[in-house]
Amino acid sequence: MKKIIPRYLEPLILNSLKEFPVVILTGARQVGKTTLVQKLLSSHWSAHYVSLDDFTIYSAAAEDPDGFLSGMPIPMVIDEVQRVPHLLRVIKMMVDKERTPGMFLLTGSANLMSFSKVKETLAGRAAIYELFPFSWGEKTDSPKSTIIPKLFSCKNTKEFLKKISSLSSSETRGDIENEILWGGYPPVYFMKNPHNKRRWYASYLDAYVEREVRNFVNIHNLYDFHKLMALMSQRTGELLNISALSRELGIPATTLKRYFALLLLTYQVVEIPPYYKRFGRRVVKMPRIYGTDTGILGYLAGKDVIKKRWGAMVETWVAGELIKWTKTEGDDYRIYFWRTHTGKEVDFILSYGDKLIGIEVKWSHKITGEDFKGLRNAQKEMGNIWHCSVVLYGGNNIVPFGKKEIAMPFSVLLKGDINT
Repeated sequence: MKKIIPRYLEPLILNSLKEFPVVILTGARQVGKTTLVQKLLSSHWSAHYVSLDDFTIYSAAAEDPDGFLSGMPIPMVIDEVQRVPHLLRVIKMMVDKERTPGMFLLTGSANLMSFSKVKETLAGRAAIYELFPFSWGEKTDSPKSTIIPKLFSCKNTKEFLKKISSLSSSETRGDIENEILWGGYPPVYFMKNPHNKRRWYASYLDAYVEREVRNFVNIHNLYDFHKLMALMSQRTGELLNISALSRELGIPATTLKRYFALLLLTYQVVEIPPYYKRFGRRVVKMPRIYGTDTGILGYLAGKDVIKKRWGAMVETWVAGELIKWTKTEGDDYRIYFWRTHTGKEVDFILSYGDKLIGIEVKWSHKITGEDFKGLRNAQKEMGNIWHCSVVLYGGNNIVPFGKKEIAMPFSVLLKGDINT
């Protein structure tokens, strides 16, 4: 029997089912939404389950949404609800009539809240969660990291080092390389044979184009869409410049915008916005685009490109881990990057309230003060709101570099847990 990996979102969803009439769980196909729902149904919550991937169920729901739901027991789980959007109108009517907690748990392989009609229909009625591929901590059965909240709560690195004195890093660089190369999709995690893993990626991408892309956008030239996906795998972590990409790919800018919207909608890429408060025209205001999963990117880009752009792959992996962490923390934490037009930059900025933490990503196993240069530039610009600076690196030791500067192994920040 295949092991079920506990997901950090599980307790949050259960708590929301006690308060909200509708809970929505979205994420790319094959990230484990159905498995998570089935686990909830088998141990914590009882509800009737239907999937709109089933042709008969889909046909009944599409032909008569009102009649379909009126004949179903409540509470109810509807898997892949984006396939019949008209069901949401009926759900709204049922919720407004009864407004009982835990009436519906809806899952979808698209970001439903990107649709304006869905926002209007479910505003104030639904709790929304996004599930991503396995995080590093989930795969190693580790408690969710508590390091970021501790960083924000400590006044300086000396106080923080006392808090984390019991932590250590045992992962080798080879462990982290494998983590990055194979990504976090559950089916790949459970496979042992590298050839089978690569075949899975090929099948997944074929199914993604055939099932997801054609469902949402009328794409006349699938070759252009494949070209964009391949290029994005090589440009992960770069600024989104539609005009430049249009010239390079020979695809009209209006078409590229539609394609990018689709990649975002179906969780194949994520945007990280720039932090530009207080800085006017001095900073870049275009978002950075990252592939959602480094395993998919590695398959698309190929070994030669991965070797040349390994630093970008490591940064993409960290971006994904930070995003997964924030998705289990509500809206209290936000992720940005910072870059000026003169080239000063910081890979990631985490905000909490009126405080900022800067994070630089280095694959090297040795760190010097020079590695804090970008963080120090940002601290000068931002003044009192800058709480501390962190360099994540490939070594094993936690090293303070100043009152508000610290070098930290990847595993400490991304899956360290302090219970004191």
